[in-house]
Amino acid sequence: MVALAAGKRDTAAGRLTGLLTAIVTPFRDGELDEAAFAALAERQIAAGVQGLVVATGAAGEAATLRPEEVERLIRLSVQVAGRRILIVADVSSNATAATIVRLRRAQDLGADAALVTAPWCNRPSQEGICRHYEAVADAAALPILVGNEPVRCRVDIAVDTLRRLAALPGIVGLVDFSGDPTRIGAVMDACPDWALLCGDDPSSLGHRVYGGHGAVSLTWARTAAGASTPTELTPTRTPRRSATSSSFWPSRSCRPSSRSPSVR
Repeated sequence: MVALAAGKRDTAAGRLTGLLTAIVTPFRDGELDEAAFAALAERQIAAGVQGLVVATGAAGEAATLRPEEVERLIRLSVQVAGRRILIVADVSSNATAATIVRLRRAQDLGADAALVTAPWCNRPSQEGICRHYEAVADAAALPILVGNEPVRCRVDIAVDTLRRLAALPGIVGLVDFSGDPTRIGAVMDACPDWALLCGDDPSSLGHRVYGGHGAVSLTWARTAAGASTPTELTPTRTPRRSATSSSFWPSRSCRPSSRSPSVR
């Protein structure tokens, strides 16, 4: 079994807070545009984000990327970041074995953490979800963020299941795409040491008000160019700290007009 030491787990959860951008994957003539991606990453870093989530489901075109392209994105992200910000690799799959392969490769390429959603299409039971994460967490030492995406994955990870996952040393937080910020209180009680991030832009302010620690934002990828540094989203572990300014939070008006901004 590969596991994080307690101190390292606490450090990882503490760093995975604030604003992380679900960065888009740009293409040119059907091929990955590395120059454009590097420029987008630099713009995000200049805007003050705490990290980038790479090769995500919609924004990052995960479903259309070839394995070698995913590796190029992770490697390039790590190079551009230069330890200035965190790089989180989305290694999700509907197959546990494939997720493990992607997780280990992301670790080898230098990612700081991994995002793992429940297997999509399969609609596993809550027990099946636990078994999936147990196997994945045992496979590598990279800190893991659980991704709860009930719409795309067709299954909602229950709070009791999250409680079980919180006992796994390699899992350090949750990205909640459900759009329901009111459940965060129950999640905080079940997983008191986790980093709790919102993955749904319209509900991110409510998530913060209820005690969330930050957000994984798609709309920030579009608004960062002319925005102020997101000082209100600097990392904090204070439960239920009020959001003092909504100007740094993505709004519905900033949502992309299509689900996949970088259509291939």
